[in-house]
Amino acid sequence: VRIYSEPERQVLLVPEAAVQRDREPAFVFIQREPGVFEARNVHLGETNGSQVKVVDGLQEGEPIVAKGAFILKSELTGEQI
Repeated sequence: VRIYSEPERQVLLVPEAAVQRDREPAFVFIQREPGVFEARNVHLGETNGSQVKVVDGLQEGEPIVAKGAFILKSELTGEQI
């Protein structure tokens, strides 16, 4: 089945790997400064399997952690990898 639609404009997409979904709401890590990170709750929209739409909680241009986010999550939760 194929569904055709008009592309959305001004949509903020992030890599699926950046989104942490093990608790609600989902969150991403923002780099505040070198070596300093913040867990930021985000409201998500549709996904295409590799990227997901961020509806709220993140501004364009904010630096997110995509690779290695699971390491930051383990530090936040105290889990061992």
